[in-house]
Amino acid sequence: MPLLEHTAEFPGSGHPPITISIYPKVPAAGGQDSLIVIDRSLKYVAGEEADIQLLESCEYEFELSSPGYLVTTSYESDRIIIPSRIKRGKLSGTLRPGLFVGCLDLLLLDNQKNVISSLPVEIRSVKLSYRNDFRNMLDFIMEKSLGLLLQIRSPATGMLTPDPGRTAETIAQRFAFLRSLIGSREFQDSITRIAVLPHSHLECREIKVPVSRSFRGTKRTAKELARGSQRLQLPKEHPLTEILDTAPVSIVIHRKKTTIDTPENRFVKFALRSFLTFLNRMKNRLEQIGEKTTSALYHDVEALEENLEAILYRPFFKEISDPSILSLGSPVLQQKGGYRELLRAWLYFDLAARLSWSGGEDAFKAGRRDIAMLYEYWVFFKLLDIMGQTFDLETPPAQELVTETPDGFELRLKAGEYTVINAICERFGRRLNVRFCYNRTFSRHGSDGMTNYPKAGSWSERMRPDYTLTLWPEPFTELQAENQELIVHIHFDAKYRVDNLADLFGESDSELVAKIDEQMTLEKKAQREGTYKRADLLKMHAYRDAIRRTAGAYVIYPGYHKRVWRGFHEILPGLGAFPLRPVAKGDDGSHELEEFINQVVEHICDRATRREQESYHRWKINENSSPYPVKGWMPEYIQTPEERHSPPQDTYVLIGFYKDARHLDWIRISGHYELGIGGLEGLVSLNPNMAGARYLLLRSEDMKCRNGLMLINSNGPQIFSKQELINIGYPHEPQSNFYFVFSVNDAPAFGIYSWDLNLLGDKIPDLSNANLTIALDTLLSIAASR
Repeated sequence: MPLLEHTAEFPGSGHPPITISIYPKVPAAGGQDSLIVIDRSLKYVAGEEADIQLLESCEYEFELSSPGYLVTTSYESDRIIIPSRIKRGKLSGTLRPGLFVGCLDLLLLDNQKNVISSLPVEIRSVKLSYRNDFRNMLDFIMEKSLGLLLQIRSPATGMLTPDPGRTAETIAQRFAFLRSLIGSREFQDSITRIAVLPHSHLECREIKVPVSRSFRGTKRTAKELARGSQRLQLPKEHPLTEILDTAPVSIVIHRKKTTIDTPENRFVKFALRSFLTFLNRMKNRLEQIGEKTTSALYHDVEALEENLEAILYRPFFKEISDPSILSLGSPVLQQKGGYRELLRAWLYFDLAARLSWSGGEDAFKAGRRDIAMLYEYWVFFKLLDIMGQTFDLETPPAQELVTETPDGFELRLKAGEYTVINAICERFGRRLNVRFCYNRTFSRHGSDGMTNYPKAGSWSERMRPDYTLTLWPEPFTELQAENQELIVHIHFDAKYRVDNLADLFGESDSELVAKIDEQMTLEKKAQREGTYKRADLLKMHAYRDAIRRTAGAYVIYPGYHKRVWRGFHEILPGLGAFPLRPVAKGDDGSHELEEFINQVVEHICDRATRREQESYHRWKINENSSPYPVKGWMPEYIQTPEERHSPPQDTYVLIGFYKDARHLDWIRISGHYELGIGGLEGLVSLNPNMAGARYLLLRSEDMKCRNGLMLINSNGPQIFSKQELINIGYPHEPQSNFYFVFSVNDAPAFGIYSWDLNLLGDKIPDLSNANLTIALDTLLSIAASR
């Protein structure tokens, strides 16, 4: 029930006992109860949670009943208990759980800082579904982890009881796996189904019955009547006197009786006792290493142990004897409902109890249930499933994720540590290398841009997304693909503590038009208070901008709606969010993520995308820096503002030759400039730069240049015959049979410049060539203003 304050006793703290009073500072957001005390008789699983329940991210005031004592917590943080600076004799202060979720022990210390008692409190998540989410994710991770183990080892047939662990963290992690096997509702339902619909068979038994009682006779009955001992004289009026004078006092008859004492049911009893024995060893080990019997972990182990004991005390198991052999090949165990699930749990039991996972220990440490960290691990396995369905993995994931240790196996998956899975993919004739990374760090190389580019990584500060999908064409090494802008990175971050897109990115701009000023003011306030909703969106922008060759960055969250922003009109580059929900059954949202990854692969395999074209030009442009800065005036557009001017490096100037003043006047007045094809003075070929030149610079035979430039029509040159050239007033006798003729007119924007080609030096290899092209930036480097 919700409370405004609660006072609880520290057990075993003396007479009278020391108490602590807890008061919520402010009401919790969203209408949730910040302080609840649960009636133990109503708890859905006895011992699983503490009676006193607080709420994450809330603040509480506390006060001890007696002076001379201190309070700390079992969690390694000095930020949860903050003593008051006001000296009142009795300790008081603030209890601030922050983002801690799980069972937290409040430790009572004396003046010598010795622990004399502890009081468990449960810190609930603000997400109402966190208990089911935690169990569903743990079950899924367990299933996938055991699947990895089965890739390198078969289930044990002759099982030895495994070691429960040597530390509280290891025991907590192994217990979590074990509880997901035998503490789930599915396991309980399987036991109930066995008890209600047990396997049975007819058993033939010999029993002695007096001949005075009625019974059904058989051929064997006649023999028993004839040879039985301890006989009695039959009365003369008895119908059998014509055959027998005497009859035995009793005879042996055979009766068939249905029994449940079958090898399959004996195995069920054996398996439950194996689980119970292991839990008992786990509880004893906790006592040996000094774990308090009042701790949440100890209570959890004890509660599951009591649950198994209650099952074994059912009348059903009293009729079943111990097994002499284990009939693991029985069709009943392998196929019948209930038995099949229990056999699977027993086969996995040995593997689960021997599996160590240091990453999981962090999630269970000191009673903590770090559900956000568990969601990160869960998303990894979900993405790994998608990778396996979409790509051809080069090696089984077990080789990368599982290693054998002296006492079992270690799952190499830990927050902050690098994990990589390699694969290949072929679509539409293009073969790709694929790399799926967990916790890949993109670091900066070098101290400036010149030494940083084109190396992989971040060009600013170090970045480490949760997951990175990297793709590049197979003929290239990863280094070659990075250097040539062929590689593509897609990043994902897991965010459990949000439910909807507004929590991630804030309201959309279309919803804020009417209140944009108010909303921007609230956003500025939220930034100062550290609750800015669009921080995750900005982080995705940071990945997209800072990590070289990143084409997309997306949030994965346990919601229901996706949102994708496209940088242009193709799927990449992009930003957004995808839902992925930890549900036990039904749609978890993974199909949308799988569909997106398939679309990304198809996009990268398409050689005609704008992204492919852009990456090629980015590689060519950045092979070296611009050699000639253009700081003088040049037009912003060529003809109209609808089309910007091309960069001077990509704009070519045709350096043309005029023979005399008549030829120059003809070019200027007629708007034509000719280039002969073939012959003694004509062109042998027309290169792309010449055909696509936008400006014409005219020079005389003595290398004197006409001021300014002429604009060439963008449609390119036309082919004229000798006669056609004469017909348009060409002032000289044509020397070639055919000519390229450019349509030109004065470009007033460049009329302020004069040119001296001799200043080009070795920038042009052969100035004696009658017709050549030069980039506009090179030409402008020698421009002189008139």
